[in-house]
Amino acid sequence: MASVQVPSWLEGFDPLLAVAVAGIIPGLEPRYAVLLGAYLGLPLAKVVVVASAEAILLSILLSRLLSILDPLLSRAPLVGGLYSRYRSSALRRAGPSIERWGGLGLTIFVAIPLPATGIYTGAIAGLLLGLKPGRMQVYLAAGGLLSIAITLAISIFIG
Repeated sequence: MASVQVPSWLEGFDPLLAVAVAGIIPGLEPRYAVLLGAYLGLPLAKVVVVASAEAILLSILLSRLLSILDPLLSRAPLVGGLYSRYRSSALRRAGPSIERWGGLGLTIFVAIPLPATGIYTGAIAGLLLGLKPGRMQVYLAAGGLLSIAITLAISIFIG
């Protein structure tokens, strides 16, 4: 594999730590952390283990804590309006597939490796549609792991 120039914002970071941090950032999530790890030339097995653990952890945390955080974020002075728009967008994007196919719809929605289709958006939509936290975490984790597999396949294919 060819040598990769590390972006200036990553200089001084442990590359695997950079992958781990990227994996918990909304919008990047574990699926794009896999692409970062591949770009940085890290062993894909290590990257997949870190990303998979993060997908499972995010699924558990978001399905359990979002019911507490949602009302607080909705009323927060600086982010309330933005968060409310994000909630509406999440429901508009994921709602139809969840309403039609239930948990399978949520899993597929989260698995699609496109912006605004990940674990965070899926968790908000699942909460708004009344999915129980225990079931929601399974659907989110399954979708997150499938998304990692898809982005891993893409990184191998184009790499």
